[in-house]
Amino acid sequence: MLKKVAIIQARIGSSRLPGKVLKPILNRPMLQLLIERVRQVDMLDEVVVATSEKKIDDDIAVLVESLPEVSVYRGSEDNVLQRYYLAACEFNAAVILRITADNPFFDIETATKMLEMFHSGRYDYLANNFERTFPYGIDLEVFSRAVLEKSYREASYPEQLEHVTPYMRDRTGCFRHGRLSYNEDLSAMRLTVDTDEDYRRAVALFERFGQNVTFREIAHAGLI
Repeated sequence: MLKKVAIIQARIGSSRLPGKVLKPILNRPMLQLLIERVRQVDMLDEVVVATSEKKIDDDIAVLVESLPEVSVYRGSEDNVLQRYYLAACEFNAAVILRITADNPFFDIETATKMLEMFHSGRYDYLANNFERTFPYGIDLEVFSRAVLEKSYREASYPEQLEHVTPYMRDRTGCFRHGRLSYNEDLSAMRLTVDTDEDYRRAVALFERFGQNVTFREIAHAGLI
């Protein structure tokens, strides 16, 4: 069986909202809340948080090391593609689910669907945001370690190194791309945490609906 690993990209530094990944939601750091949601995906074999080697990110490592059934990998702060690739090698990942730590509304159903689609063998790289229909903040990508390694070996532009997947997305002739769309257009919904306004909205939504709230509940309630 191919080992499927979720790699969560996390760091303290943020120009708009410093320390956002450790800000509290429901009396726990936002990153911990996200990890608890990710661990509910039955198809995953392991969950890894990939952060930097910088001292500023020590608190992330300390948090992750205190939690059950999750591991931490520390690598380059700026070359996140390298950090992802080395984390995948360290934990022997064959299939990677890419998650960013500023998306606490991670959707279990969407992740499971994408892993099932990838398991079909028809795709090298799968994303749900080529043509956005999911809310902003529900973004997910799935790709093989072979694709990640090719990207690591060949990518050279700063954007490709910092954002992990631009090389994969741009090489339509090299990789078999898969796209997942939602059954209605919810692209106007904003469920990421990038600003203080985003954070306050997230806190309010989790307090109203609980830890396992989904974007569907929020959409049907007409709150955003």
